[in-house]
Amino acid sequence: MTRLRTSFHVAANTALLIVVLQAGAYLALAVYDTIMPALAAAPMTEAVKANYRHLSDAEFADLRAATRRLRFRFEPGIGLLHAPITSRFVNVDRHGIRSNDGAGRPIARLDGALWFLGGSTAFGDSIADHETIPAQLERQTGRITINLGVPGYSSSRENVLMSHYLRLGYRPSLVVFLDGINESCEPEPYQREMRELFARAQQEYVWDAGGPLRQLLVRAGRKARKIAGAYRADEDAQTLECTRDGRQNSLAEIHQRILGERAALCAAYGVDCRTLVQPFAGTHGPSSDLPGAFMNGDGKDLRDLYYHLESGWRSAGAVFVTDALDGFRGHPFVDEVHYSAEASRTIAATIAARIGLSGAHERAQGIANAIDVGVAEVKRRRQP
Repeated sequence: MTRLRTSFHVAANTALLIVVLQAGAYLALAVYDTIMPALAAAPMTEAVKANYRHLSDAEFADLRAATRRLRFRFEPGIGLLHAPITSRFVNVDRHGIRSNDGAGRPIARLDGALWFLGGSTAFGDSIADHETIPAQLERQTGRITINLGVPGYSSSRENVLMSHYLRLGYRPSLVVFLDGINESCEPEPYQREMRELFARAQQEYVWDAGGPLRQLLVRAGRKARKIAGAYRADEDAQTLECTRDGRQNSLAEIHQRILGERAALCAAYGVDCRTLVQPFAGTHGPSSDLPGAFMNGDGKDLRDLYYHLESGWRSAGAVFVTDALDGFRGHPFVDEVHYSAEASRTIAATIAARIGLSGAHERAQGIANAIDVGVAEVKRRRQP
């Protein structure tokens, strides 16, 4: 009896210990994920702070908080899109489309509008709705511009998103793609996570014994390796040679085929499409205020990427706006790669000029004024 009682106590205490460890690991992960994004954010340099001087401290806090709250959702037939969010400075509707001024627009406004596709630089990471490149392009040209940018999107994903709306029957007046820094052999973000989710979704219910504790240990180990400088995530590894399904191609070859598919798709639907090559941080525009670690790490990777793909863009007739920030006064970035509000305005003006949209707003306003004058003259003549 004593032996049985002892076995019971050992088993009960072991089970209780497992429960406590599991609960503690879960709580630790929850607290970490809640407070660490703000605590771990790299301190801003004075050059970056200057890009937010038009905001009060409270406004800046609101903008940063909304940016950290951004999440993705999975949309069948498209892939990842932004989940809806409503805030003071960052607003995305249920279709994943970002607002240009904080207000929503009906999806029907896609018809006849300028569609602006790209990654996080098109979306406008860490700046307000009205400060993004599409929003500023709309104000400068007077043309309705729809911000279809999705962080992480590369040329292939942009083609899929455009095709989705064209297939539904929407027709733009012009499609603009702001491409460059996201091109890679792995064109879809979160591929490893999606593979894991699909694998788990096809299983019957499985109790994940020790899941929180195992996840805590994995993440703690990864953090320790990062601190020691011995960790490099797979998605951070730059490669210009793509190997998949038994074939090897250079990224430049894959990218040229994607641009060819884009041209064929636009021709099939009779749509006017323009591919724009964006300024690469560390390669184009001012770089004196960029951190040395970036210039020797990711900055070098981006530089290699640009020169690897440049000839392909030129042969495909892409429009280069890489010089938009040449001579820019101040620091044009809010981090290592994303443009400030003022830099976005400058890039939008360069885009408008390069693709023949400059003066469109003034011409439209002139026509409207002429019509008003004509109507007033007709009314004057009809008066007895």
